[in-house]
Amino acid sequence: MRAELAAFDLAEYVAEIRRCGRRALEPSLRAHAAVLRPFLARAVREGLSPELFKLVRFAQSVVDGEGTLTEMATKRYVSYANLRVLNWVLGTNRHQPTDAIVRRCWEAVWSKLGTWRAYEERTLAGSESWNQADVDVHAVERRIEQLATLLTRPDAAAVPSAGRDAPPREWSAYVSDPTRTLALEHLTVLPQTVQHEEVAFLHTIHISESCFWAMLLQVQQAIECLKRKRISAAARHLERAVPFSDVVEHALRAMQTMPPESFLGFGGLTGTSSGIQSRSFHLLQIFLLGVDGVRADALRDTPELSDLVFYADPRFVSLRRALDDLDPHGAAAGEVFELAHRLDASAYRWRARHKGIADHYLPESVIGSVAGRRYLERQFRHRLFHPSGTVVDEPPWTIVGDIGGPGRRRVRPIVSWEN
Repeated sequence: MRAELAAFDLAEYVAEIRRCGRRALEPSLRAHAAVLRPFLARAVREGLSPELFKLVRFAQSVVDGEGTLTEMATKRYVSYANLRVLNWVLGTNRHQPTDAIVRRCWEAVWSKLGTWRAYEERTLAGSESWNQADVDVHAVERRIEQLATLLTRPDAAAVPSAGRDAPPREWSAYVSDPTRTLALEHLTVLPQTVQHEEVAFLHTIHISESCFWAMLLQVQQAIECLKRKRISAAARHLERAVPFSDVVEHALRAMQTMPPESFLGFGGLTGTSSGIQSRSFHLLQIFLLGVDGVRADALRDTPELSDLVFYADPRFVSLRRALDDLDPHGAAAGEVFELAHRLDASAYRWRARHKGIADHYLPESVIGSVAGRRYLERQFRHRLFHPSGTVVDEPPWTIVGDIGGPGRRRVRPIVSWEN
């Protein structure tokens, strides 16, 4: 096992992608990754020592995407954005305390922001070498300003130094890194092209995904606290969710410095990949608002997400339902409603901005863009509260018909190795 992994040089893999783009990756490297996939899966089934198991699980997260990137038509959101590696960094692919995952999400957000700003500053200075095709200097200048504003927020975490060290070639170097910043910096942003703006696009995805996971877990905890009448604890969880929601909106602003014509340089090569395939995004909306017919249709049409339709179970309690059941005159209830209003308003702002970005950047020539834009048009206004301040009634909706073939008879755990 160690010999097989040692034969795949991660430094060469990253360097080759940065030289020519992932779409033009040396065929032998992609073939090697494809061969590793079943080999690693078989090793996991046959049993490994704990140390080797951790190494293999990490390796699986890295090579998994290459098997689905061979042809343009098979690209999907998870593989395009290397989300299995990001989830490995965040810890959403294994069971651990919620607070530990949320802390990793916060650290990843600020690490990503720091790395992104440093990359753009090197581009502006002319000292960066990868993904430098079609650089728009004015867009880069505006983006650096937006990122600087984010990084000076009062709640901003300390940003680790974004060095330019070459990625290690050994798998063990990434697994033994306690901060996991090596994997975050070198193995998540792997663009399809050498277009400069694709780096901004991928950074925005990763920051948003980190925030979605953190918000989801905090909202889930708030719901459980409300069920158990632990009202003050529910308020604390909602309070911790709000900053993540605010960061999503600011990150989207930074991405909007991208000229629309620049998106066309790589957007058409994302295949059937679409942000509407994001599991964390849909789970967050489900835990906030529940499942209605529009969302159910979108989930049915996305094989990776079709199991989420089962959240239409009438026993499932969304935050909207939990708030509707909460006595507004009870102790600490006012604080819960105030924080839920803040979260609702913040989430609406980034959903509206997301819709605006889709309308502005996604032409019909980009595969999947029409369906995605139609979905956002029908969903972005869905809120927890009416303008009057009352909770929006959760529409009754139950599962109708089948949702797919065998193997789709359960909802996988939120935090799961399948992530």
